[in-house]
Amino acid sequence: MQDRIDVYRQKNHYLAVLKDAVKVFDGKVFNKRFTSHLEKFGITFSGGGYDNTFYVSDLPTTPVYGGKYILFIHSSTWNSEVVVDKRFNADNFIKIVDKQLQHNSEAIQQMEQNEKDKNKLITEYNDLVNRLEDLTRTMNYEFKDKYKYEFKDIVYKVRK
Repeated sequence: MQDRIDVYRQKNHYLAVLKDAVKVFDGKVFNKRFTSHLEKFGITFSGGGYDNTFYVSDLPTTPVYGGKYILFIHSSTWNSEVVVDKRFNADNFIKIVDKQLQHNSEAIQQMEQNEKDKNKLITEYNDLVNRLEDLTRTMNYEFKDKYKYEFKDIVYKVRK
């Protein structure tokens, strides 16, 4: 778990760097200079089409959601808030980065709290699964057969 927390902290570090780096482009025409400028800080921009992403190749490959990506901005948001009339709006971009920073910070806090309470959480989870399995074992076969899809859905939701 600590490795995942470390990755989120690294992402927050790069988001803070990104936030500072884009300020020089406020109000300027968005072009290749933006991408070149970010590469000086180790941040790669991939834009166009459906998504606009910022990623860092130095981040370790882990099962953390997003992998090496530190920020994803959907094209509709990008075109309506970040790049308006071909000009970069740093204030709106920084608001998006701040939301991602907040999200990452909350994820870190939740993971740290879950790590502290892991034995309790694992025990509670396993108890609930055992109770559910006991309940299904005591049901009549005809009843289980008639509602088998509903039961599978419940078990599936609990198991994921």
